[in-house]
Amino acid sequence: MVDEVSRLAAALTISENGKVSFGAAGAAAYAGHSYAVGRLLSPKKKVEPRAFMATMGSPWGLRKRLTVLPQGDRYVLRFREEADRKDLLESGPWFYGKTVFALAVYDGRSDAISVPITSVPVWVEVFGLPMDL
Repeated sequence: MVDEVSRLAAALTISENGKVSFGAAGAAAYAGHSYAVGRLLSPKKKVEPRAFMATMGSPWGLRKRLTVLPQGDRYVLRFREEADRKDLLESGPWFYGKTVFALAVYDGRSDAISVPITSVPVWVEVFGLPMDL
């Protein structure tokens, strides 16, 4: 871990407009991973990553294939397989401790807090609705 941080620090560059880049070393650090960002829709509830994985790992079927990284009121989910991220984003809605855990696609590089998480997809089935409406 220390070697990886040292390698990324050595590759760090900041452009005149303030854009931070890690060059090829940064690209290699992100290679092979897919990301999503989530947040609980209750401002009072917090997630402890180990407890979160113990609770959600089983319903998601992703135990040991994802890392949860807290970022303010957001949680970055780092997947080893894109198919796992796709399945998770397309399933749901997800709940953690009776609170909705909303998810969005994330590139793994930008500020996770700036990613808009504004909706939760749900499926509603209505019975007895007249077809001529």
